[in-house]
Amino acid sequence: MTTATPRQRHTPYLVPEYCKGCGRCIDACPKHCLEVGDEVNPKSGLVPIHIDLAACNGCGLCIGACPEPFGLRALEERSEWELQDPAHLFGERPYEALAAEAIPGETIPLPRMEPLVLKGNYASAIGALLAGCRHVFGYPITPSTEGAELMAKVLPKLDGVFHQAVSEITTVNMMYGTGGAGLPCMTYTSSPGFSLMLEGISYMIGAEVPG
Repeated sequence: MTTATPRQRHTPYLVPEYCKGCGRCIDACPKHCLEVGDEVNPKSGLVPIHIDLAACNGCGLCIGACPEPFGLRALEERSEWELQDPAHLFGERPYEALAAEAIPGETIPLPRMEPLVLKGNYASAIGALLAGCRHVFGYPITPSTEGAELMAKVLPKLDGVFHQAVSEITTVNMMYGTGGAGLPCMTYTSSPGFSLMLEGISYMIGAEVPG
């Protein structure tokens, strides 16, 4: 007679620095040992979940549901470690940045004109056009709608592109591609729209993608 080998149980161990608070482990736990956290982790800037092992049966479903490889781990795998800067893990870079070359300034004579009084949204649009921007993506939102509408009228006449995206997040994704191709681009938004774009804009800044 064959004796069944009992399945090894894994008590979950939370690593707050890696937890993004997505909540997938909360939905996976049949014993309701996990709940949404309420404190920001100072190392990650995110709010990790809260775990109470009193009713945990070690099923491991929460560990399997965690999309972050090191967010929830088995307690047996716990070890002492510390976060390291990836820039120091692989030695020196195999290439060096090219030395910057000075570009001489150029004076463009302009005819004398009367002072122009206009709204700030229009001024930003005209300034972007004079700077060579021909790709504008946006999801119009008050009070930035006027600048976007002006760009939508003017850009087609300058062989440019204005595209109204389906959302603010889509707008940033379009800016990824344009900036990655080395072309100047811009968008118009306002407070709630900027909140939705914040993650994408932060990525573009960190990746040094021109925009």
